[in-house]
Amino acid sequence: MDGVTKKATEARLLRWRKAFASVLAASRRDADLTQSQVAEAMGWARNTVTKIEGGSRSLAVEELMEYTRDGERMTLTLALSYGGRQDIVEAARSLAVRARAGLVLPEEIDETFFHKQMTTHTLPDVDLLIRTGGETRVSDFLLFESAYAELVFLPIMWPDFRPDTLTAAVADFANKERRFGKTSEQVQMTQAAFDPVDRAAGSAAE
Repeated sequence: MDGVTKKATEARLLRWRKAFASVLAASRRDADLTQSQVAEAMGWARNTVTKIEGGSRSLAVEELMEYTRDGERMTLTLALSYGGRQDIVEAARSLAVRARAGLVLPEEIDETFFHKQMTTHTLPDVDLLIRTGGETRVSDFLLFESAYAELVFLPIMWPDFRPDTLTAAVADFANKERRFGKTSEQVQMTQAAFDPVDRAAGSAAE
């Protein structure tokens, strides 16, 4: 990575520091979060806001939330006893109960309305999903939210994940063309239709 690319990537990381990050700490198939995992999360989440989605909270997790509650750099979510499929099923069940009671009409249900029923409703869609451990699957993690996420699979284990690793992943993400179901030509046409630099130059000329 050359110096210019590295500086541009670091600038993106600075903007992301007030964004969101979710970590699958323990899935529905895993055991309770261990003390060592919580200790590692404390070091990684220093000066951040933390929250928990799903599952019960142990004393160690409560201490972690208290330790980072005044953080402002980003929101870190620890997914405890979490499963993407189960979250979707429970959201669908909730809507079915409400529809049977006449509280919601079928035509009112769209992606946004459905997401509001999920445990992740306060989180934005995933832009970049990084999977460590040499596995090339998402393992039931944020299935609904990562529909248009860029996926990065790394051969290293999580304890070996370093800041440079994240920088490289973000650099790779920056080179992707985000189409969201459109063709490359449609994306380019949209970008050409709104060019803030050209508009600013036009305003200055007037």
